[in-house]
Amino acid sequence: AYIVDEIKELSLSHDGKLETASSGVNHPPGSGPRHMLVHPGGKYAYIVDELTSTICMHKYDGEVGKISKHLQRISTLPPGFENSTKQSTIAAIKAHPSGRHIYVSNRVVNADGLISVFQVDENTGNLEAKSYHSTLGITPRDFEFIGAKMLIAANQDSDSLVAFHVDDNTGGLRETGQRAHCSSPVCIVQI
Repeated sequence: AYIVDEIKELSLSHDGKLETASSGVNHPPGSGPRHMLVHPGGKYAYIVDELTSTICMHKYDGEVGKISKHLQRISTLPPGFENSTKQSTIAAIKAHPSGRHIYVSNRVVNADGLISVFQVDENTGNLEAKSYHSTLGITPRDFEFIGAKMLIAANQDSDSLVAFHVDDNTGGLRETGQRAHCSSPVCIVQI
């Protein structure tokens, strides 16, 4: 297996060619960085490691397009999960429109997936785990905010879209009772 645990920095030359920068940022071996999210405030970048179910916080300089080495690395799974027989990988990361919370979907093998909610410290960018919520379906490949008060989860292996209310203060999720059948949903895009 070929796994790259490095985030490469690329630039676009004047003639339209991608060029690899001389520097990059490494994540721990075997972690499998999957997605990067730049915080709406523009000072921090969060990268999820698919294979280790972790999220890393980096400082971000948007003017030059550079990220620092990770300054925080925490699990996206509930306490005690690592001691169970369950396995999980990460699929998606999104910021709440307010920027106060970061959400990560965890694909738990042979069980309902989870969405983990993290509060963002506005002074440091550090994350604090606040809550974990079942997606009421298997393999939550993606999710999307509909405004600031609703989140839709796409559960690929249970063929479902599930709606949740988003709590303004805690960022927590509460089931609305609204579900829709959708064959193997993998992405949600508002149009």
